[in-house]
Amino acid sequence: MRLKFNMFSVLVLFLVMMFTTSCVSLRAAFNSELTPKQRLTIAYKDYNDNLQDYLAMYRAASVETQARWKKNIDPRFKQAKAALDAWDVALGSPGEEGKEADWINFKDQLMVALFQYGIIKLE
Repeated sequence: MRLKFNMFSVLVLFLVMMFTTSCVSLRAAFNSELTPKQRLTIAYKDYNDNLQDYLAMYRAASVETQARWKKNIDPRFKQAKAALDAWDVALGSPGEEGKEADWINFKDQLMVALFQYGIIKLE
């Protein structure tokens, strides 16, 4: 399988990497002051906010756009939700950190897709 990259994909990847790298120290400082339950609550709120924004734009989109988004974005929402729920189940157990890391990974993939399809924009 050969991967194709266009300039927009490269730009999106670069911006996400820049954002993630610059936020690592902020995220660590922020997370160190919050309990795991507080971080989970914030994660659920972020997920739900992004889902609501997506659904609003989905309803307003053309049928062709809806079909493309259903194929390329919906699975990422499902993966992110599954990771979030797994983290919730693991809360307080020894595997909690790994589940939180899984959530962060799937959330980052979701954010890239939302950015690529113009659902979220840099302001």
